[in-house]
Amino acid sequence: MRIILITGGVRSGKSAFAERLAQQQKQEHGGTLVYLATGQAWDEEMQNRIHLHRERRENNWETVEEPYELQAAIQTMAEADTHEAASESSLVLLDTFSGWIANVLMQMPEDQLSKSAIRQACQQQVISCVSAMRSLDRTWIVVSDEVGLGGVALSKLGRAFQDITGFANQIVAQYADEVYLVVAGIPMKIKGSEARDK
Repeated sequence: MRIILITGGVRSGKSAFAERLAQQQKQEHGGTLVYLATGQAWDEEMQNRIHLHRERRENNWETVEEPYELQAAIQTMAEADTHEAASESSLVLLDTFSGWIANVLMQMPEDQLSKSAIRQACQQQVISCVSAMRSLDRTWIVVSDEVGLGGVALSKLGRAFQDITGFANQIVAQYADEVYLVVAGIPMKIKGSEARDK
């Protein structure tokens, strides 16, 4: 089991880098590629983004779309692994962890978002998802927005998203073998053997 976290700002090139890294892993180690997509087509602009992501992917991906029940999707993979010979050469690209968090938060009434019990419940869902990932003998590439470089959001929803996504990124990074920050299309390795040598 390996976890690779790729974070960066909106339109930083993190998804394209994640896909290239996944294809490189497949060329080197074989195995299967699963694209676990959390994107929701809320409007025409999001529909276009999702379409561009689909067009960019090669045909050798199995796509699983799950905007809300991420832990259940991971559990389904775990059950499939018990029937088939999955290995660490099997790779799952989760794009994006932060998108899943946004989907979960958008289902909640806004006046509930500032309550600590709600945030703790969301954080527990994050921990459960990461634990489920770690239980599978697969390589995970997790893409998530970097929310720590901007100002504090003005809305309750925005602040809840920043807080929970920041927490989620720290949890994934804690268990990740490698962490990359993508800026202007350039990936910088900030955790992993080569990062330590610098």
